[in-house]
Parts: sequence; C-alpha cells; structure tokens
Amino acid sequence: KNFLYSDLLDKINSDVKYQCFTPDDLLYICNLLYDLGAIGHYEESDSRKHHYSFKFRNQTSSFNPDMNITLHFATARAYNIDTRFNSVARIGHKY
Repeated sequence: KNFLYSDLLDKINSDVKYQCFTPDDLLYICNLLYDLGAIGHYEESDSRKHHYSFKFRNQTSSFNPDMNITLHFATARAYNIDTRFNSVARIGHKY
C-alpha cells in the first residue's frame, strides 16, 4: 500500500486509458485525496521504524510528491484493495 508519486506519473503516461489525465490533474487529485485523509505519507527512519503522516493528524501538513505515499487502511479496505504486497496496490483481486 506504499508507492511513489513517480509510479503514478509513469502509469498515466504509459497506459492509454489514463492518458486523459495530465500531470497537473494527477497532482490536484493527490492533493485532494491527501486533504481528505485517503492517502498520507510514509517514511522509515533510524529512530522510528515506520512513520505515517496524514492531514487529519497534522492540519498544517500538505501533500508532497517527493515523499512516499500510503493508502489509509480504511480506504484500502473500503475499495477492496489488496495491501499484502509493498508495491502499487492491486484493485479487485481475490486471493
């Protein structure tokens, strides 16, 4: 459930069905999802193994495309997104 903004950009640039989205559209959508708490940022550090940051935890934070992105667990569950693999989430697959 953790991924990079560059992965999303690559997807809209390489898949014909997503080419209706511009990079500006993608940035707008990510900002909106971050503000709604559906996505957040994820980082590992020496002092804390995992650190997640979401807008609802810090109202002054903003989306940063240079940081790792994570789906909020409830968002992933609500949309039946498999989060067992640490890569771009797979939607609608039954395992």
